[in-house]
Amino acid sequence: FNRAQIWRFRRDPRRLVYFSHPSKGLEAALGVLRQLRQAEPAFELIVFGGPELWGEAPGARRDEPGVIDHGLVGQAALALELIRSAFSLHLQTREEPGSLAISEAQRAGCVIVGSPVGCFPEYITDGLEGFLIPGDPRSPEVQARAARRVLEVSRDPGAMTRVRRTALMSAKSTDLL
Repeated sequence: FNRAQIWRFRRDPRRLVYFSHPSKGLEAALGVLRQLRQAEPAFELIVFGGPELWGEAPGARRDEPGVIDHGLVGQAALALELIRSAFSLHLQTREEPGSLAISEAQRAGCVIVGSPVGCFPEYITDGLEGFLIPGDPRSPEVQARAARRVLEVSRDPGAMTRVRRTALMSAKSTDLL
């Protein structure tokens, strides 16, 4: 998809996505979802990936209200789902030197909500290309701050469009990573 095509897709402002190995922040993403659903039950978290990404045995699928767990899917299916989602959650403690997930989410027009660790501050200036939430993402307080930020932006279409557009324009090609 090119940038012009991405803007034509209808995007649900209450649709969150998590795509990675579960150890990179799935529990934090679930905590954010639970907080959001207390304010607005229409929020949902679409989960992609799983332990199989690293050659481990498949894990149990998440089965709770608002969670849709797809497990492993191909890149084309993932790209389409990212384009339909408003936010991509990346709250983690792992200090990755580089993350394809950041570029993939930005190129799809997702607003990233992540932790200021590893390469995330290199890709995201808080409030411009996404949002960085400091602190331990396993903490309920940090999850609550992330949920408040998502709720605030989801209710302000102008802010969401500004952040999405800035992220989309600054997204790096995955060919370069």
